Amino acid sequence: MRMNTNKVVNLSHSAHNVRIIILLFTAAIMAFLSACAKPVAEQGGHTTSVQSSPDAEDQTIEAHSTTVIKSDQQAVKRVPTPVVRPVHPKQYVVKKGDTLWDIARTFLKDPWFWPEIWHINPQIANPHLIYPGDVISLVYINGQPKLVVSRHWQASTAGDVRQVTERLQPRVRAEPLGDPIPSIPLDAVEQFMSHPRVITMDQLEQTPYVIGNFDGRLVSALNDEVYVRGIQSQDDALFTIFRLTKALRGPKSDEVLGYEVAEVADAKMIDFGDPSTLIITKSLREVLNGDRLLPQDRSQTEHNYLPRRPELPFKGSVISLFDAISHVAQNQVVVINIGQRDGIEVSDVLAIERRGRKVQDRYSGKKDDVVHLPNTRAGVIMIFQVYDRVSYGLIMESTRAIQLNDIVTNL
Repeated sequence: MRMNTNKVVNLSHSAHNVRIIILLFTAAIMAFLSACAKPVAEQGGHTTSVQSSPDAEDQTIEAHSTTVIKSDQQAVKRVPTPVVRPVHPKQYVVKKGDTLWDIARTFLKDPWFWPEIWHINPQIANPHLIYPGDVISLVYINGQPKLVVSRHWQASTAGDVRQVTERLQPRVRAEPLGDPIPSIPLDAVEQFMSHPRVITMDQLEQTPYVIGNFDGRLVSALNDEVYVRGIQSQDDALFTIFRLTKALRGPKSDEVLGYEVAEVADAKMIDFGDPSTLIITKSLREVLNGDRLLPQDRSQTEHNYLPRRPELPFKGSVISLFDAISHVAQNQVVVINIGQRDGIEVSDVLAIERRGRKVQDRYSGKKDDVVHLPNTRAGVIMIFQVYDRVSYGLIMESTRAIQLNDIVTNL
């Protein structure tokens, strides 16, 4: 009987030990599963986070960003989003003379975001054509702001007018619409599109040049015949006469980045040879001996600028002011020392900043304590003409006068 009791006790201890092992094993499994269920918050020492935007129609959408992780060595990149103005109209009727930039500024704090919030129909070849009379409305789709266009047009022989709300932009129709409004004020940049504004010294040395006129005068004007050397072919009959105006130099090295030229006149070749004879058909100023010629480009290039924030980082300076001496402002043109070789493209939007001054801190108690004040935003430019080492930008917005050597950088 005593032996049976001992066996029962031993069995009881064994069962108790098994239960302890099972409990410990279960706890270990639960701890492992709990650790696996937690979101991976850190990778390579950085954190990935996405904030949501409110969907209330009249509520301002505050700028927020998505953190993008590249590598342990690279800085975290924040992607900004459009910010809707707290006070904006429900609708806007497009008028002749408007630009898409102006309309976007009515709804957005930063108008260069407007291509990102158009409610676009992917079946339309050019989704950014807007016409006078169109009605632009700000709506929210899935909590995100979108601009849509409503169009009034006669749709039947009975003469009834129906309102059609489309995804931006319209399809091609037979009804006469007139001209669409431009993205930017084209009259400010059209003169830069007809011929090159910047050439290299090698290009300059290869261009034909005026050596004189019929009666030996120093200058020539409209309808005068001039003699030109260096024309290699009679295939080109129409030429632009230009004059070298100045060298474009880097702000620090004084290196020549290109030579800026100005249009002087147009001319037509009437006799090919050495020299060739040309007649001046349009004159902006008097033609001088030594003025150079380039064949005219008669191709009809459609300039449909869609402002965008460049992905590449840029840092440069304003190196020239067009048709100005000391400063420029909105709708004027500047030249910057960032070009095609740097990766800049037409329609890129950049910021212009005034360099912060260095001031003496007289109150810190330290000797020769110099403080460099921060740079200040002076304006926004959009690039519309790109050359190898320089680019031309139109000032879209300016809060201060823009001067030579102002900083050009990303927004």
